[in-house]
Amino acid sequence: MTDPVIPPDEPPVQTPVETLPDTTGASTVVASDTTPEPAPLPAEPSSPAGDVATVTLEDVQANEELSRFIASADRVMDAMGFTEHGFRHANLVARIAFQVLSRLGYGERDATLACGAG
Repeated sequence: MTDPVIPPDEPPVQTPVETLPDTTGASTVVASDTTPEPAPLPAEPSSPAGDVATVTLEDVQANEELSRFIASADRVMDAMGFTEHGFRHANLVARIAFQVLSRLGYGERDATLACGAG
């Protein structure tokens, strides 16, 4: 019995370049064998009120609609068998977010916004 013949390695097949239409009507040439450039980082947002956070944890706590969302989420999580995920959990996450950003050297505004988002 003879061994099967293994063909020698062939060079990779070159993928043709395709032209993709741009939303502006111009054309963009995309070569599939090139690595795309990473997306540019967004510019730092300008703070409308200087270095003061526009939303604080107190604003979130005082908002009735957000309070209803938190209470509803807690009931859903309870029905799924999870432990408390209501106001105590939201406050804990908010304060941890503030501490993490503060300790990483972010400014008061960013830490306060993270606190409100937590």
